[in-house]
Amino acid sequence: MTESTPHRFTVVKLGLLGIFVAIHISYYVSALETNHLKAFFPQGTIQNQKTLDYYQVPNGAESYFEGGSILGRRRDFPVLPNVYHPAFTLTVGGVLQLWDQEAGFRVYAFAKLIATILLAILVFWRYRCSEHFLAAAFVFFCFFSQAVEIGTGQYHFLLNTSVFLILLFPVHRRYDWMRSGCYLVSLLVKPIGLLWIPTFLVNKQYRATFWALGLYVALTLIFTLDVQSQGDFYLRNIFVRTNDFFIVDEPTYTINWILSSLNFGTTALRAAKYSAGFALLIYTLVVRPSIFTGTFLWTSYYLLFYIWVFEYHYTSLIPFYALGLLTRPEFQRPWVRVSILLSCFPSPYLLLNRFDLFQGTEELNPDGLFLVVCWKVVPLLIVVASVAIEAIQVRRLGAETDLKSEAG
Repeated sequence: MTESTPHRFTVVKLGLLGIFVAIHISYYVSALETNHLKAFFPQGTIQNQKTLDYYQVPNGAESYFEGGSILGRRRDFPVLPNVYHPAFTLTVGGVLQLWDQEAGFRVYAFAKLIATILLAILVFWRYRCSEHFLAAAFVFFCFFSQAVEIGTGQYHFLLNTSVFLILLFPVHRRYDWMRSGCYLVSLLVKPIGLLWIPTFLVNKQYRATFWALGLYVALTLIFTLDVQSQGDFYLRNIFVRTNDFFIVDEPTYTINWILSSLNFGTTALRAAKYSAGFALLIYTLVVRPSIFTGTFLWTSYYLLFYIWVFEYHYTSLIPFYALGLLTRPEFQRPWVRVSILLSCFPSPYLLLNRFDLFQGTEELNPDGLFLVVCWKVVPLLIVVASVAIEAIQVRRLGAETDLKSEAG
């Protein structure tokens, strides 16, 4: 009996892992074929034209190579103007524009799935003996917001992969080149990483940070000077979007949306955003959290206070939640694990609609939407509180140890 227990456990673990992978593949099946997951999300979250977000990049690249604007050109089907970094647009879009709209979307989805499996092998083989292996695997594969990210053809997965690689390898000079390269890629995909600068600096990651930032700034300036192809749109878009304080029509998963639904005005939204940002900056400088903790807290700040956060943005938490469950005690506490796992499940939107609860004419009314938004925001706040408090305790214990060493 004793000898068969490890084998039985391994079979159970592999069986559950297979189920998680199957659930993840079902997200792709829905996006590419069946559309069976659309009912789980509020109206407008998954666009009817699924390549609406995906096609920004190949459309912008094709237009640029033909001598036009890197924002893209109008087509017969709905397509948003390109908002990605021009260097990212030309690199990734330059490849994807070789296929037409439908074929390119499928090629990108297939490449993303293969890369996901390879990344999973890298992560979970390394931590295969972890007590929380299955919980982390569930987060990695079954975080339900991935269905939105895959369905809309977003490029968020490339950001998440960069974060995984930044956090996976030890903080050591020999890995500076890799950390710098991954940081640069993350910035080109989404400039969220600009918020991580204080964390990297208090952890003395000077070389990796300055190389990545230097290249990012240089690439941005090169395209900004190319006014003829509208390469300056990227900086203008960042400045405009980060200073927006109105409420987006469709539900956004932020504290801003919650405060607005409670009848707080623009002044209160602005005060909450800047007060929280200033407090987190002081916290970073005083507590000096680890790279893992600091990047998580600043990413959470972005999710909670940037007004253009839709459900797919919450996939940014997957690297922190999965690796946190595998390696960090503050993520392994019972109430934190419950919060993380709850955030992986679909919101109660389908349930509310199915039983005519909080039902509006075409969409959930504000009461129903409030519950849907809180489904993402509240668990994140619980995890943030746990992580922030743990970092303070670690800092305090470290200070006490230093004092004892000096006294001795």
